[in-house]
Amino acid sequence: MLLSALQGMEEQYDWVLVKPSVDLDEGATRTEDLPERIEVRMRGRTAGFEIGGVEDLFQVVWQLSEIFAGFGPPPEEARKLEDAAIQGMLTVLDPHTSYLDETEYKEMKLSTEGSFGGLGIVISVRSGKLTVMSVMAGTPAARAGLLKGDVIRRIDQESTVNLLVNEAVSRLRGKPGTQVTLWISREGEDGLREVPLTREIIEVASVTAKDLDGLFAYVRVKNFQQSTADEVKGFLDRTWPDLPPAGIVLDLRGNSGGVMSSAVKLADLFLPEGSIVTTVEKVRRGQDTDEAETGDRYEECSLVVLVDHASASASEIVTGALKYRNRALVMGQRTFGKGSVQYVNELHRGALKLTVAQYVGPDMEAIQGAGIEPHVELRRVGTSKGVKLPSFGDDFAGERALPYHLDRTSARPVQDAPAFFMRFVEDQQEPDPDEYDAVFIDHAVLLAWSVLSYAPARTASAMLDRALPLLREVGEWEEEVIGDLALAEGKDWSSGEVPLKTDLVMTARPDREWLSGGEEGYFLVSVLNRGSATVPRLHARTESEASRLDRKSCLLGTLRPGEGASCRIRFKMPVSSPARMDQVFVDVLSGTDEEALAGTAVEVGCRESPRPRLAFSYRLDDAKGNRDGLFQVGEAVDVLVRIRNVGRATLEKGLATAKDLSGPALYVDSGREEFEGLHTGAELPVRFSITAQSLPEDGTWRFELGVVDVTGRRHVSGTQEMPVTRDAGPPVPESGRYAPSRSPVPVRIAPNDQAPVTGLLLGDGAVEASGRLGEWLRLELPGSLQGWAPKGELVEAGPGGHASFVDTWVVLEPAVRVERRIPDSFLGAESRMTLAGHVDFGVGHSAAESGVALYLNGRKLDMAWLGDLPPERHQVPFRFDFDLDEGVNQIVVTAFQKNQSPGYAALYYNRVGVGAGTSASTALAEQGGAK
Repeated sequence: MLLSALQGMEEQYDWVLVKPSVDLDEGATRTEDLPERIEVRMRGRTAGFEIGGVEDLFQVVWQLSEIFAGFGPPPEEARKLEDAAIQGMLTVLDPHTSYLDETEYKEMKLSTEGSFGGLGIVISVRSGKLTVMSVMAGTPAARAGLLKGDVIRRIDQESTVNLLVNEAVSRLRGKPGTQVTLWISREGEDGLREVPLTREIIEVASVTAKDLDGLFAYVRVKNFQQSTADEVKGFLDRTWPDLPPAGIVLDLRGNSGGVMSSAVKLADLFLPEGSIVTTVEKVRRGQDTDEAETGDRYEECSLVVLVDHASASASEIVTGALKYRNRALVMGQRTFGKGSVQYVNELHRGALKLTVAQYVGPDMEAIQGAGIEPHVELRRVGTSKGVKLPSFGDDFAGERALPYHLDRTSARPVQDAPAFFMRFVEDQQEPDPDEYDAVFIDHAVLLAWSVLSYAPARTASAMLDRALPLLREVGEWEEEVIGDLALAEGKDWSSGEVPLKTDLVMTARPDREWLSGGEEGYFLVSVLNRGSATVPRLHARTESEASRLDRKSCLLGTLRPGEGASCRIRFKMPVSSPARMDQVFVDVLSGTDEEALAGTAVEVGCRESPRPRLAFSYRLDDAKGNRDGLFQVGEAVDVLVRIRNVGRATLEKGLATAKDLSGPALYVDSGREEFEGLHTGAELPVRFSITAQSLPEDGTWRFELGVVDVTGRRHVSGTQEMPVTRDAGPPVPESGRYAPSRSPVPVRIAPNDQAPVTGLLLGDGAVEASGRLGEWLRLELPGSLQGWAPKGELVEAGPGGHASFVDTWVVLEPAVRVERRIPDSFLGAESRMTLAGHVDFGVGHSAAESGVALYLNGRKLDMAWLGDLPPERHQVPFRFDFDLDEGVNQIVVTAFQKNQSPGYAALYYNRVGVGAGTSASTALAEQGGAK
């Protein structure tokens, strides 16, 4: 646990590294697997610690205390490190044991209790604006006249510009009886409307439901909170006060769980007797079984339950009880397989969520790591950019894919495969996000409704027997729809039995060996039937560790003896993909049979495309204030931002932002600007407006400047700090030419030695002065820029000559350049790699608390601490030597610095069998190394 605690710290903070004395197998947790000694690095300090005798929790805490004492972090930082250590310590227990900080614990309680102090609105960000999506009836928001579509511009004294939804929610919620004032804008109205509101208890529904033609009910449970079962029963009682509905569709798709007792109560609503779920505690070795109680009038209703891979935990309690008690027909996909129970223990700050037991089905059926198979498996066939056939069967790991997942208890393994498989044609559809809590009737709901109408029965077995003719008819009709799509592609999709012996010859190749990021390509698959029998409904499907190439498919059709067919499996390389080479296995299958009839392997590579690299600086324009270039309470200033693309590609679409980080002390009047087509070397001026409303608690105003590369899906940002200053009055006129008394002289954006540096004066030439404020001179710089420098660092100069001025950037994305790698390939059998190159932090850019770190498949392997780099030292070399994992290796070199976005270079090495290898020299030469 000690090692995992320290690794939790290194995962959270760039400047922490933990190096065991021996290499560990991934996931090693046993005492005999762990090293005797570790080396811990925090920033520039390194210390070694003996950990061989650390076995219990008290020893772990003692050793952590010794480590903290040795490094002596400041109290606030120590608290954050402690939190990270606790979280890391708990991760090795199981995936669901965790430490919840105060905010997370508060949100968890809200999700389970189903009520909170609030206003009764649902909000979202639309086109960068905090927008009201719906107003709940009978709430403070409804009584105050708030409407769907209103834009919230201000919450009390805080601007909502660039405010995230969760940040806005935390400001809108509060204790019942407390007040909050919103300023909103409404379409068709000028100006802002002030809306004072008093918070009340808001009940949030976990259920949406609909009456289907008066006979059947559709009930969707989004999550399980304390009121869920009562919500379901209340809807059914209100809608069918006399007789219960003929059937119910219970939709648990996408429901990840919640309160266990609520799930038991919901299952009891439909079960007349018998066990619902058994909880098995490992510590006490005890069992606790929840039994159904008779008396509910919905125990005789026909019932279909819809589930998918995201149905987990409490959803599986309900599904398992209703399936294994033969009460409901289950349709969809195998559930997630989370069969563990967590107990939440409230702490002084936050809470500990600890796994204490596992639950099993009514007759000890295993759920943990196994999930629940449906009676009828449904798979959607997409049709955008060609027909995409899904796979059936056990292709979803669920809980088993999570690190440190628990093995199931002595529960009885269940080997029941689905009784029926069906593919249906439906492109991915989502409910209208503007329609909060709208009921979305899709293909699965319609099919469940049809089954209830066609084959009403109280038991699942009887309903399935009666429904099989309908299911076969609908399934064949769906296959005919696929056939029509295949016919449109020139393919025969006629049905038939797969012969016991087939002789198919296939080939597969990519249209190009190398593609660039953002490009589309395809695998051309060709098949010849050399056998003596017709093979029906052939299709090709890929399997790869690269998600963008995995589970892609195309139709080949039905092939008679001697016939052949070809199809194209299309794919697209991600725009921001690093250079890599991937193996892709292509199988040919028939119908819904998951056994491949033929297969082959192909390779395809991706070159990293050049990408933009962003830098920006700013200065304050207080022309509307006292013109002293400083920031004082009550003053409104314009923040003039210069954005430059210093990369190797055009930034096609971007978004510049300014965001308040000082709460009510700052108010961002305008802080968003979209732009397009920022070419390499080009600059863009952006003007934002900020008002200093009050003194910040710690004496420093903070705001964040950022630029989003919308096309490349990257965000570069930096936290800016401006000290509180007194009113110094306007600058007095000053003229003359001044040269640096030494080289370089930092030029700042404001007359304060804590203000950011905007550039460096170099050489013997001079610049013009245009004003003076105390001991500071305002200088006129190239490019119509202005800056400030202490008069004591300048000397008066005569005419002639111009001082060299080098721009520096408040925020500059570091460039990480890999110049040498051994092996020089993307795919091969090598077990060790060497990377060498350098990091460019930018000419004149002061990188604070900087360093370079190496990550392999998400694990930090090494870190070189660079500290505070002066402007003149902007290029730093690096070299890493390390062992590779089996299979795909994602290797990332990250350059980090305080309060700014990191730069990185990513590359892949696919470690496969001996003899494989694809040279990287051409790709690297074309891309100039990863950037």
